[in-house]
Amino acid sequence: MRQFLILLVLLSLLVGCSSKPPLLPESMQAQRPVYDLNDWILEGRMSLRLEDRSDSVSIHWQQKQRDYEINVSAGPFNQSVARLEGRPGFVEMQVAGEETLYTARSPEALMNAMLGWSLPVSHGIYWVKGIPDPNVIFETHESERGFSFAQSGWKIDASRFEQVNPNLLLPRRIRMEREGLTITLIVSQWRL
Repeated sequence: MRQFLILLVLLSLLVGCSSKPPLLPESMQAQRPVYDLNDWILEGRMSLRLEDRSDSVSIHWQQKQRDYEINVSAGPFNQSVARLEGRPGFVEMQVAGEETLYTARSPEALMNAMLGWSLPVSHGIYWVKGIPDPNVIFETHESERGFSFAQSGWKIDASRFEQVNPNLLLPRRIRMEREGLTITLIVSQWRL
């Protein structure tokens, strides 16, 4: 169970990793305001389903340019589970109830050190905003409920878009799927 919870917390890094400003293809220029959004706070719930196991956590994520802080909590009293902080070239995680402060040069390295394997999480800064990483090949799909695309072996569905200001539509629901693993992020609040 501990390893499953650590996996869920580390997958929070999907939403916390930052990248350089994108070079957008012409077809994506209308999304420029979303790609340029670098300072925000997201509050919501994230669930993980891996084959026959599932769990969920609350997430509070503050992004300031390329630096981020993610607080993860769970249980009936929304108790702190972990705190993640990162910037380019450094990430640290404090797990509630443990004295050890886990550090690594990248989210993938931290995940590998704690679990013995990792997932490519570097696209997360884009996916959480409902857009593909423009620096990596992607394929868009028709979607009845929002925007759907495939990238790096993942299928991402963004839906329930909210107009957070006159120039920005951001999703309230993001579903990421790959080989028996489903991660769903339900955003209760975006703050800019």
